[in-house]
Amino acid sequence: MARGVRSSSGKKVRGKLLNGAKEDGVTLLSGALSSTTCDRQPEKMRYDPSCTCSRFLGIQAIGMSESDSFPIAWANRTVLLFKENAMNLGKRCAAEALGTFWLVFGGCGSAVLAAKFVAMENATPLNLGIGFVGVSLAFGLTVLTMAYAIGHISGCHLNPAVSVGLMIAKRFPSKDLVPYIIAQVIGGTLGAFVLYFIASGNSDFSFAGRFAANGYDEFSPGGKYNMVSAFLAEVVLTFFFLMIILGATDKRAPAGFAPIAIGLGLTLIHLIGIPVTNLSVNPARSTGPALVLGIFGGDMSAVGQVWLFWAAPILGAFLAGVAYPQIAEDK
Repeated sequence: MARGVRSSSGKKVRGKLLNGAKEDGVTLLSGALSSTTCDRQPEKMRYDPSCTCSRFLGIQAIGMSESDSFPIAWANRTVLLFKENAMNLGKRCAAEALGTFWLVFGGCGSAVLAAKFVAMENATPLNLGIGFVGVSLAFGLTVLTMAYAIGHISGCHLNPAVSVGLMIAKRFPSKDLVPYIIAQVIGGTLGAFVLYFIASGNSDFSFAGRFAANGYDEFSPGGKYNMVSAFLAEVVLTFFFLMIILGATDKRAPAGFAPIAIGLGLTLIHLIGIPVTNLSVNPARSTGPALVLGIFGGDMSAVGQVWLFWAAPILGAFLAGVAYPQIAEDK
């Protein structure tokens, strides 16, 4: 992984890392085994808390932030990395807002615009819509693409529940939690509003499908799943989504593949959960469409039920944040 790194003088570094070797503002230091030790693995050094450059070692950045602390071993030595000018909170929040906009616009947009699309061939109607499978895949693709686009900037949470779960697992600083959540909700709401202005340009547009809003009881897809079923589904599916995120971004996981695992994981849980609640696992995803339905559609039912789509995903994420470190502990 270190091959191809050049020192500040331009000399290629091979065989060991030299003090002061730099690339794109990242400084590499060779470290003594006895210094800056890790509590769990005293023989290894910690990852510097100010680092956002995990991509440099081929470690997927999604779910990581400036507060991450874990050892990295290279050859028979340990390496301490730090970035001299860590990405500031404002830029990271902007990335989160942009990414959550894309998640809601792309995922909910696929449901509103493309889930059902009827075309006529002669006198025969043909449904060319993407259905549940296509909508599920669209949500997964939004996360996969944004993970590569902004994972190295903000960690690509795109979800208040993910931020909470990562904080509980000590992968994310508590001081950044509220700004991240605010950015995610703003981005998701803007994505829903832009989607509405596009969709409402169709003369056949209506709110009959509830604008991809989440719901239970009579507002569950098909009107068949009650509040208890909805709450349990959202807790369980969010729990496993966070377990996938925490596992895929673990230092021991194959590097560079985390976005694929996480995107496919989100696809899978949508395949399971859309018939139950339209699937949330993401409070920001639920809030935007609920507000559009209430403001422009005059239907406040989704706003009245949105509490569940905050409480259940956050509970599931909290449980995963507690459980994963216990399971994954390498002692």
